[in-house]
Order: sequence, then structure tokens, then C-alpha cells
Amino acid sequence: MSKFKYEKAKKNAPPGTKESIDRFDQMSDEYKEKTPLLYHVLGESTPAYKMSQDDSDYVKTSKVPSQNCENCIFTYHQPKRDVYICSQIRGKIRLSGWCRLWKG
Repeated sequence: MSKFKYEKAKKNAPPGTKESIDRFDQMSDEYKEKTPLLYHVLGESTPAYKMSQDDSDYVKTSKVPSQNCENCIFTYHQPKRDVYICSQIRGKIRLSGWCRLWKG
């Protein structure tokens, strides 16, 4: 069994997440060494469970000086596509952005 098998993570996961874990397991070892499973899954299979940018009041440039996507706990770098994504809202985000879900 490869060190990249994630059978326990797949066991109770929704179907889309299970498929994403299977795809991750088929990626090259180089990709898997550089990309945490969470980043892979967040970038691939969770959009249906996330809030829309409109519903979250997302803006590309924060009007709150101390709050932006760059210092929010929900922001992740998706290395496969070299974009930033949010665990709470759909679509690419900018580090300078902000939404009402911001949490430091």
C-alpha cells in the first residue's frame, strides 16, 4: 500500500470527495509530495457545498484595512492551478479580497 493511500479519509466522505481522493492517489509522487490532500480536495470537489461569492458579499479589494483574504483562516493556495481559494466560498479569490465570513 502506497504512503499516499487515504482509505480512512474516503470511508465516510461524500461521493465527489471520494472521487477526488482517488484522483489524488493516481497523481505523480512529485505532485503528492508538493500538494497536501486537503488542498487537492478543496480545489476539486467542494464547490457544491460552498457559498456563492455574491451571497458572501465577496469583494476583490477589502475596505476593512486589517481584514482581507490574505490573513483569513479560510484562504488556501491551490498549487495545482496556482490560485487562491476559500474553504467557505466558491471560485478563485484574491488575497486583497474580503467577504462577510472573514475570520482571522
